[in-house]
Amino acid sequence: MFKPANTATNLWSARIRVIAFGTLVLIPCFEKGSCAQTQHETTAKNMHKDETSSKEFPLQWKVDNLDERGNLLVEGKPFFPIGLYTCFGIDEASGTHRESRYEEKVTPESIRARLRTIKESGFNLIQTYTMQFYGAKIARPGWHQNQPGDVLENTNPEKIRRGMLKFMDYAQEAGLKVLSGALQPHTIRYPLPKSEAEWAQTKEEIAANVGAWKSHPALAVWYLVEEPYNPNAHTDVPVTFMTDCCQYLKNLDSTRPLFLCSCDFAFPSGPSDKRYRKATDIIGPDPYPIGKGIPIEVITERLDFIRKYQEGTPPMPQIWQVVQIWNAPGGRLPTRDEIRLMALLAMTRDVKGLMFYEMYDYPDKNPDHWLAISEAVRSLQSVIPDALASEDVVKVCQASDKRIQTIMRRIADPNGRPPRYSLIAVNPAQDSAFEAVAVGRVTFDFETREGQPAIVALDENKSGQFQLGSQRKLAVEKNDHGYRFSDEFGGSAAHVYRVTITKERK
Repeated sequence: MFKPANTATNLWSARIRVIAFGTLVLIPCFEKGSCAQTQHETTAKNMHKDETSSKEFPLQWKVDNLDERGNLLVEGKPFFPIGLYTCFGIDEASGTHRESRYEEKVTPESIRARLRTIKESGFNLIQTYTMQFYGAKIARPGWHQNQPGDVLENTNPEKIRRGMLKFMDYAQEAGLKVLSGALQPHTIRYPLPKSEAEWAQTKEEIAANVGAWKSHPALAVWYLVEEPYNPNAHTDVPVTFMTDCCQYLKNLDSTRPLFLCSCDFAFPSGPSDKRYRKATDIIGPDPYPIGKGIPIEVITERLDFIRKYQEGTPPMPQIWQVVQIWNAPGGRLPTRDEIRLMALLAMTRDVKGLMFYEMYDYPDKNPDHWLAISEAVRSLQSVIPDALASEDVVKVCQASDKRIQTIMRRIADPNGRPPRYSLIAVNPAQDSAFEAVAVGRVTFDFETREGQPAIVALDENKSGQFQLGSQRKLAVEKNDHGYRFSDEFGGSAAHVYRVTITKERK
């Protein structure tokens, strides 16, 4: 993931910049051979003695705003986050950073218009990397904090604190909730506190920010740490330190869950998904397979891996999938169908949220790609209400081709009528070159004695092509155990079926 971070190679100067920018607690990307890198490697070796567990504390996995099924609660109601990573800002410094790809004038009107575009595209939650620069004086749009002459005057934590409240005001006005860091609006790598005095200072900054932000109605989730283990960036944060951060945050605000983005380049041998599970309420795996020679089923493989180590009721930590919408290094931009496939593939594992990484001002710079993102995300609106309303995940529908990944939910009728069902069925099959493969016609056996089902595919026209708002009826026939229907599965096909019981079975 991109992080517009400070890259000072001297530990002391790096710490000074941290104070100026108020950024979050992680280890930086040091040059090989530096004393800082040597210290980091020593820390990592010691940490591996305890790489898969952490000490328990009273508020671990206890969150007021998660229900008994692991859903996020917003204003007391279940909420399925469809979040967007951004480089979105509300002044010239935070709004026109090089990575934002936005160089127009930042005004209240432009802020509202851009947030409205995000909301209308189906998103309901937003994160930003660049509010950490709010209030800085810069030389030009398209600036960068490490470019000589671009920064005329640095900002300070108090100014950032006020700016983040303004950002939340804009988000609330647009109908968007916010995922925010606790030490900063974003999490950025910098040296871990190396003394009690530094840790005390870090805690003071966290307490000041949490105190200022926690009562804002737009704030839904705390962003604890991003990619604490990332071998490409030489980051390897000790579990005990992560647990201390988690515990301290929970003591300040136990109403909102903590989110941690988990990077595992070495999956399945990489330790990140397992190691940090006790230091967060929600874990967000972020594989980016499109165009990189990585099978798309790494998404479900990692989700299944995390599931094995969940504990309690609801099983913790909960999982939000991070979905690729960018051209990751060595990859390419995913198509609309690939974005939709990745999101629905994750939903076959009952994830409780989706975060989409990342918007580089696509509405202006690449409107065709933004349309693809928007159509894929808006299509999720047809399945999310059923995901929130369902009683349970049921195993009453079997696909004839094992390559098809499915999840079926049963939704009770509050008036005592027969229930309805929601079925997601996706085709992640690929060939040896990681190109999508059609599997042809697939039959589904639906075991039920409740009555005769009527089945429609949502957001598809009569020809089976994607079309928002349309429905396609499927033929249903009886069999010995219930009913049967079949459908075509081309490459990257993702079907969402709504099953309604229309009359009693005879």
